[in-house]
Amino acid sequence: MFRSCVEKQDPKKAYSSPGLLATTTDRQWHRLTGILIGEAQQRRSAILKDVSREMDRLPDFPKLPTQDEQALGIQGSYGALPEVFVDIYPGVIFPTPIAPPYRVSWYQAALQAGKLIRTLKRFDRSLRRWTELPDEKKLEKFSEVETFFHLSNMELTTLTQHVRYLEAWGPKLENQKNSPSTLLAQAIQSDDPEVLNTLKEALKPQRVMPRSFLPEDLESVPGGIVQIPVITDISDRKFLKEVENALDMHWNQSSWAKKLGVSFLIRWSKLPVNPAFKEGRINLEEHVRRFPLNQAILTTGGLTTHVKDRAIILGPGKITPRTLAHEFGHILGFNDCYLRTLTSQGIFGLGILEWNNPFYPDDLMCDDNIGVPRAEVW
Repeated sequence: MFRSCVEKQDPKKAYSSPGLLATTTDRQWHRLTGILIGEAQQRRSAILKDVSREMDRLPDFPKLPTQDEQALGIQGSYGALPEVFVDIYPGVIFPTPIAPPYRVSWYQAALQAGKLIRTLKRFDRSLRRWTELPDEKKLEKFSEVETFFHLSNMELTTLTQHVRYLEAWGPKLENQKNSPSTLLAQAIQSDDPEVLNTLKEALKPQRVMPRSFLPEDLESVPGGIVQIPVITDISDRKFLKEVENALDMHWNQSSWAKKLGVSFLIRWSKLPVNPAFKEGRINLEEHVRRFPLNQAILTTGGLTTHVKDRAIILGPGKITPRTLAHEFGHILGFNDCYLRTLTSQGIFGLGILEWNNPFYPDDLMCDDNIGVPRAEVW
C-alpha cells in the first residue's frame, strides 16, 4: 500500500509466527514513533508560523501552496470528507503466482519519522538563512523555500498514512487465529501446491456477513433491484452523489451483476450532526452506536476509511470511486479477499504483511485499485 515505506521479501521466508520478543519490542517502536511524530509536528508548526509571519510582512510575495491539514494528522476528524479522485483503470488480468508480500511496521515508521525530523531541521536552517537576506534576494530564493516545504509536507503525509494503517490493522491481526491469510502463508512455506489449491474456495470473496436489511436470495428480488437503506449524517450532496456513482459504476455495471440480473440502489435517510462526537465528549464507537438499527451507516470521524460491521466510516485524505465501491462490498456482506498476516521481526518488532490473492487478483474485494466484481459468492 505505501510503497515508500515497505520492503519486499521472498514469500517462503516472509512469514513467521509473532513471538514474545517481537511483540514486546513492537510496543517500544510504536511508542518511539509517537514521540518522533510529535516532534516532527511541532517543528513543522513552528516553521509554518515563521514562514507565515514573513509572508505577512511581505504581502507582495507569492504564497505557499495550501496544504490539507487533515491529511497531515494522525487523528480522525468528524465531518472531514475524503477527496474523491479518478480511478486507476484495470489492466490485463490473469491468475498470478504468489507475489512477495509488502511489509509495514512500526520499526519502519520510526525510521521514517526520524528521517522527516532531519529534513525539517535542514529546512529550518535554510529558512533562517533565507530570512536574513535582503527582501529583493528573498524573492529570488523563494522557490527553494516553497519546494522544501512541499517535499516535507509530502513526507509527513506518507508517514501519517503509514501510522493510520498500522493503528487500524495491527490490533485486528493480533487477535486473528487460523485465518485464510495465515493458512495461505503456511501453505506457501509448505512447498506443496496441493495444500495451496485447497484454499481456492476460502480465498474467493464470500458473503460472510448477513445483513438484516438485504435479501438473502437475489433471485427473489422484485425487478432485480436491491435497495440498500443507508442512514448518514453527511449533508454534502455532491459527495453522496459520488458514492451513488461509485456503486453504479463498479457494481451495477459489472458483468457479475448483469449475469445475475441485479442492480443496487441506495435509499438514503438523514441524521443531524452529532454534537457530542464533534465536541469530543463521546468516542467513535459510541457515535456509531447512536445510529438506528437495520440500516447501513455512512459517517465520518475515522483515522482512515474503513468498514466496521454495518458502518462505512470515512477518514481524511484521498479515495477513488473503486475504493468506495470496495467498502460498499462490505456493506453488502462480502469479506476482503486480499490477505494480511503478522510476522515476527525479532528486535524490530512485528510486521504487517500484505499478500496478493493468487486466484482472484482482479476482483474488487481483493484489489480496490484495479479490481471488478466477478467471483463473489452471494
